Amino acid sequence: MQVVAGPSSRRLAEKVAELTGSDLIKVFSKTFPDGEVYIRLLSKPISPPYIVIQSMSPPQDSSLMQLLQIISAIRFESMGKIVAVSPYMAYARQDKRFLEGEPISAHIVGKVIESLGADAFLTIEVHSDSALKGFQIPALSIEPESLIAEYISEELSGNPFLLAPDEGALSRVSRLATILGCKYGHLKKSRDRYTGEIHVESPSYDFEGQDVVIYDDIISTGGTMALASKFAKKAGASKVYTLCIHGLFVGNSINKLTEAGVSEIISTDTVESIYSKISMAPLIAEEITKFV
Repeated sequence: MQVVAGPSSRRLAEKVAELTGSDLIKVFSKTFPDGEVYIRLLSKPISPPYIVIQSMSPPQDSSLMQLLQIISAIRFESMGKIVAVSPYMAYARQDKRFLEGEPISAHIVGKVIESLGADAFLTIEVHSDSALKGFQIPALSIEPESLIAEYISEELSGNPFLLAPDEGALSRVSRLATILGCKYGHLKKSRDRYTGEIHVESPSYDFEGQDVVIYDDIISTGGTMALASKFAKKAGASKVYTLCIHGLFVGNSINKLTEAGVSEIISTDTVESIYSKISMAPLIAEEITKFV
């Protein structure tokens, strides 16, 4: 087995290669002045299966194109099995037609990856399972709560209250709370599909003297998390932590969170950043054995 380190997931790929005892294929990449991306494998793929680790992190289109180029480059050299591991799958939120005239972008991503020669696809906490229906090859989304629970137990003091910023995040918050034995709850959020404006209804919670961890799959612009953080502080929380799986942190999202009173911003390395404090490498190393 050889692990191929895509440009957006170099550190994660190195960890997976180390955990699995695999050779690492490094990738040279550059962006031309007009924005087009270029990829070249720095060593020959000679020992299948090939585990390509490349997150579709911002800029999503470039990261996706890099992934496609890597798959194609391997396929030119070998007919061996290719497992595409994209810890963050872009376009997964467009998993159905919300308005007339829309495509299902998540399914487009799956079909293109498959058409270039990938034999299996692995991601972490896809926004919706229906996003994977575009794949005809085996496709799996991993739940990361076991590793996240380890981090909370080891790094955060006390027994925090786990808060879902909206009803959509409640299932993953419930999974995490079950592992930790914590209390949990959720806020009610609505979003205007045309303007994107967010409204939050605040249930009656009393967090006086308690730490609160607000947990969701994605932090993008930070608007939802900032609103939830302000609510938790008003309800008496001692410290508020924002925790996500995929930290996109678009624009001034970090400022929004700090201004809302967040004590610490925590994410995994599905999207690599200075806030990537929880590595998904052990889960990926374990799960790829199902495909090889």
